[in-house]
Amino acid sequence: MIHCIRTNSADEEFIKLVRGLDEELKIRDGDDHSFYAQFNKTDMIKYVILAYENESPVGCGAIKEYTSDTMEVKRMFVLPEKRKKGIATLILKQLELWASDLKYGKCILETGKKQPEAIELYKRNHYTVIPNYGQYENVEDSICFEKILEYNRTSRDTIYYKLLDEHDIENYALLRTECLGQFPDNFGTLLHEEIERDYPFTATLQNSDDSNFMWGAFSEQNELIGICGFRAEQRKKTNHRGDLVQLYVTPAYKGMGIGKQLVYQTIRKAFENQHIEQIILGVLEHNSNAIRIYKELGFREYGKLENYFKTEQNSFTQCFMYLNKGR
Repeated sequence: MIHCIRTNSADEEFIKLVRGLDEELKIRDGDDHSFYAQFNKTDMIKYVILAYENESPVGCGAIKEYTSDTMEVKRMFVLPEKRKKGIATLILKQLELWASDLKYGKCILETGKKQPEAIELYKRNHYTVIPNYGQYENVEDSICFEKILEYNRTSRDTIYYKLLDEHDIENYALLRTECLGQFPDNFGTLLHEEIERDYPFTATLQNSDDSNFMWGAFSEQNELIGICGFRAEQRKKTNHRGDLVQLYVTPAYKGMGIGKQLVYQTIRKAFENQHIEQIILGVLEHNSNAIRIYKELGFREYGKLENYFKTEQNSFTQCFMYLNKGR
């Protein structure tokens, strides 16, 4: 189970991870390492994110003020054996949210052209290449990026909704990684299970129809910020119903009614199918916000099951709800 914490550069686990990062960069940077190292001191960094898998630190990242409106992303690192699990994206999202909480409007960063994995990470997360800034001006092996943080913008209440398709698979996978990583107790699937199965719902996005589909909520900047899906039953005796699944809205957009609108659109689309008469869902008892949305849209509870999900530390009660067509 992956979770993130906020800390600072004095944290011993951060210091250990940075040592691993520096050892890797020595090899990648070669003769240029001493030049880059002078800009990567950590003693003045106040804002650090640590990613843990269960109780073990597996990655880190930091932000440092560059100007009064801009944070610089520093010291991004994931242990080699833990890569390709979405951990770096989780760390980056957490850093962006923290910068937004602190009222900064932009993140910038520098990485080396000899680090293709890092370049791909930032491009995937909507960072734009900019002219090299500050100490990296005229440094041929450096590439610099920036991202405007929409979280503080008043235009963020301009939200549009659409059915996801094959063109949205990458953004869907990123958001799914975020929700399972940040809120593992709210979902039955663990992040590593989802990654190992290669995000099974993506097959639905490639062949979406009125029986299996997913709605997405998008910001004005075309960022996928919320999802809600539907899967119809396939067996002959139960194909009159289906499951509402994977409701999630990214934290920066909570409290804007996006989750409710996603559920409403999913209900409407499902019941347009003449064969669908009933929608069912499962939701953890402690997820009060989701339960409130479902009840407001007409869902009724038909049962609970204690101990439905278990982790090493906790067990969880699942509530089951239904909605009939014409309700």
